[in-house]
Amino acid sequence: MTARGQQVASPTFEVLSFIPVAVIAVAVLANLQSQEIWAAASVAIVALWAVDIGASFGGRGRDFAPLSVIVTAAGSALAAHTFGGLGYGMTVALAVVICLGWAVAFDPYRQVEVFAPTLLVGLIGGLGVASLLLARTSVSPDAAAVDVFVVSVIAGLMAGAIVSRMPALPFLDPFSATAIVAVLGSVLAAVVWDLDVVGYLLVGLGIAVALIAGTGLSTMLRTGQVRLTERAPGWIPSLDGAVLAAAVYLPLIRLIL
Repeated sequence: MTARGQQVASPTFEVLSFIPVAVIAVAVLANLQSQEIWAAASVAIVALWAVDIGASFGGRGRDFAPLSVIVTAAGSALAAHTFGGLGYGMTVALAVVICLGWAVAFDPYRQVEVFAPTLLVGLIGGLGVASLLLARTSVSPDAAAVDVFVVSVIAGLMAGAIVSRMPALPFLDPFSATAIVAVLGSVLAAVVWDLDVVGYLLVGLGIAVALIAGTGLSTMLRTGQVRLTERAPGWIPSLDGAVLAAAVYLPLIRLIL
């Protein structure tokens, strides 16, 4: 504690605070590389997300199986690469088989309060990986669809994070900032890459809804309660909304564009 009673940040906390920045950098750089590197980066990000959620469960004295989520994400990447659009649907079966199979194989994960959230996280993570991989292939309506997603999600989450650290402002809160900037990011990216602006306006709205819904999902998974006014525990709770948005992105662009 300092003389004024303020807590000094530990070196470990300072390092962990850079994790969201590192995740953003990895996502942006990997998106500029080959499909194989993009697949590896997507699985790695979901793996980090699963470990972070597992740490939050451990902090509450609860069991969670992050390794089953990681295996599901890797399997969904392989399914998307091998079977194309069919691989997205196969991810649902993979998540059920792997996550529930994990519960059968390992006794600590057999309770419903353990395997149910594990299955939910595995399903969202696997669909997110498959969706982002397929959005860069011929299955996607636009070759630059993932670029729009990356811009929209990063801009929205950064805006929400900035507003949450500012003094209270009238008519502006982290949720509205996230939604508005995510939509604007999608539209501006569509203008830059000469895409369907109206279509990506609707896509941006879908991304915004998923990001906000991810906030409720985040507190529900990490605390066991829905607390929208409090920051969820963990290194990167913002990934909850990002992975949820990724999971629905492929059906969203296929439906709208």
